[in-house]
Amino acid sequence: MEMLQYFNFVNNLGLQKYKILAVALGSVFDWKDIIAYAIGIITVLWLENTT
Repeated sequence: MEMLQYFNFVNNLGLQKYKILAVALGSVFDWKDIIAYAIGIITVLWLENTT
């Protein structure tokens, strides 16, 4: 989803007029989201391997 946001797909497909859809899909790419996803994945993998 983040890669689609990076390429501004909401505006490219003309979906910006559908506010709820634009919010649900996201329209702004942010590296902090990628970092948050990575931290979440690492945490889950760590928890699965410690039990």
